[in-house]
Formats: sequence, C-alpha cells, structure tokens
Amino acid sequence: MPLEASEFQDLVRRAEGGDLDAQCLLARFYHNGDGVPRNYVEAERWYLPSVEQGNPDAQRDLGSLYLNGLGNRGEGVRLLALAARQGDGWACYELARALLRPGGQGGDAVAAYTWFCLAEAYGKAGDKEIRKLESELSREQILSAQIRAGEEFRPSATAETARRRAEEYARSLAEEYERRRAEENARSVVEEYARRHR
Repeated sequence: MPLEASEFQDLVRRAEGGDLDAQCLLARFYHNGDGVPRNYVEAERWYLPSVEQGNPDAQRDLGSLYLNGLGNRGEGVRLLALAARQGDGWACYELARALLRPGGQGGDAVAAYTWFCLAEAYGKAGDKEIRKLESELSREQILSAQIRAGEEFRPSATAETARRRAEEYARSLAEEYERRRAEENARSVVEEYARRHR
C-alpha cells in the first residue's frame, strides 16, 4: 500500500515520536520496498524499538529479515523463537523452515517438526512439511517433538492474534474512512469556491 508523500512524512514523524505501531509499519515499508527503496538497515532501525517492547510481529519480521536479508542467522532464529513462543503461527512456520536448513543453528529436523506442529495448531501452513518429516523421523522423535509442541502451545495466543489482526483491520478501515472523508471535504470546498466565483 504505497503512501502519498504527506502520509509517509506523517508516518515518519509519528515513528520518530516513539509511536511503536508507526515504527513497525515504517520498518515493513523499508523491509519490503513498498513505496520506498528497499533498505534493510532502515528496516532494522525501525523494527528494533518494537522488538525491545516484545512485539511478536516485529520479532517475527526482524527475525525473517536477519535470516533472509542481513545474514545474522543466530539472531534471526532467536527472534523467531521469541515470537513463536508468544503464539505467532507464522513465526513458528519460519522458525521450523530455518531449523531445517543445514549449518549454524539449523539442520534439526526434530525441532523443525515441533515448530511445524505449532504453526499448524495456530492455523498456519505446515501440514505438507509435517507429513514429509513424519516419513523421515523415528516414532520416538515424532512423539518427543509432539510432547514439546504441547508444552509450547499457548491456546490464548490464537485468540490474542485474532484480536490483534481485528484491531489492525479496524484501524486500516478507520484510516481509509478518514482519508475519504478528507477528500470529500476538500472536493466540497473546491466546488463551493468555484460556485461562488462564477
């Protein structure tokens, strides 16, 4: 969702003022190159305050950035694990994928299976990967991973995630409503001006 220049400047102003939501949104714009040039350093700069406040969305996104953009595998896995432990299904999924990759802290199929099971429990993808790993792991490994997944599962996290997403959607609808209302007001002023000065 590219922003107009004035909207972007407002977002930057709010982010610089300490608004964590604005900081996280600005980080995503830089992370994805959405309406601004992709800039991982700026994305990291704006994710960090939200990460430090324990925001699982920011932890997940910065963890992904570290794994796939900035090359800090250890920190990426750590941040994904923090978000995953708060019930973020996408973080569970990304963590599982990272744990399947060889090298460093990767290549752990049993741990990956655990996190894929959690991703599935939180309503995210994982079924295909689970089936593949079940064909490769021993029965004992599967049972051990399932026990660990049960210990990590946070039932309230799914409700919290749904609440957070509903709030984000409501906020975006409110912003769109305000933008349209401002456009209509501006149009009315122009039409009234044109009518008076005929």
